[in-house]
Amino acid sequence: MLLSKYGIALESHAQNTYVVFDGGRPVATLIRDFGGIRALDERLRRYEISVETYPDSDVAADGRRDLHRKLYYALFQNHLAELIATLSRHAPIEESTCWDLVRAECERTFDALRADPEAPDRWIARDEEALFAESAEHKALTAMRLRGKRHEYVTSRVPNPLAR
Repeated sequence: MLLSKYGIALESHAQNTYVVFDGGRPVATLIRDFGGIRALDERLRRYEISVETYPDSDVAADGRRDLHRKLYYALFQNHLAELIATLSRHAPIEESTCWDLVRAECERTFDALRADPEAPDRWIARDEEALFAESAEHKALTAMRLRGKRHEYVTSRVPNPLAR
């Protein structure tokens, strides 16, 4: 929701994310370490929010694709994929079933966004299309490090477990 409405992608991988439970059910998420945040000025301006970043800062997103890559890598590829793989190894549940649950929650979020009169439909549609595409850009972190790339992503296309 934060990405589609405001143009902000958090680096919500495992070491930056805390899940709050109440009675054994997750009720909130806390994110720390905003060093990997990306913000798209075009979307922030709609809400009269101005962020002046340090020159050549990583915070300023280069575009929607930059936001999508940040969200997909940190949350889905890094965090949820590991959680789902661990669950399927240690519990009687298939990975595909877990991804179906994640997809359903994402679809509910997009439905809520479409009901929000402040969130532009074109942004929602583009973000939804990117998240549910048949393939996803998979960040190849080891390849990046071996090539000495810090700010330039090295990626490969992989089947997207969120594809409809």
